[in-house]
Amino acid sequence: MIFFLFIQNLLFSEATLNLKSSKEPTYIEAESLTLNQKDKKFIYQGKVKVTQGEMTITTDNLEGIYNDNNEIQTLNALKNVVIIKGEALRATGDKAVYDAKTEIVTLTGNPEVTEGESQLLADVIKLFIAEDRSEAEGNVRMKLVKKEQ
Repeated sequence: MIFFLFIQNLLFSEATLNLKSSKEPTYIEAESLTLNQKDKKFIYQGKVKVTQGEMTITTDNLEGIYNDNNEIQTLNALKNVVIIKGEALRATGDKAVYDAKTEIVTLTGNPEVTEGESQLLADVIKLFIAEDRSEAEGNVRMKLVKKEQ
């Protein structure tokens, strides 16, 4: 059974995946959902796909914590994480952790970010969503390809 949820004001109020600044609705597809309202935790499992505007995240499992205002505090995407933004940016890894307070996504487990033909690999890659920049740490490898005008 696939759950298709249109979540705008219920669980993912403002702090969703593109994130605090986006007014776009968030769509989530998964094979199952476990919601613990008492602890303010949720777990989507099986072929998880999250779409908001031009950003899409796919993963095997997505876990999160939200606050009393139904705003996301943290998201943990586990196994086979792929983040696509627009047509050019693609980020992958075994795990992605999103911190809503800082608006930073931390990719680990063979993380890789590609934009066009350019490629960044490292042990840890941080995507600063609000600032449209990234940082890499540990065994950093980069391939830069000039953009055609």
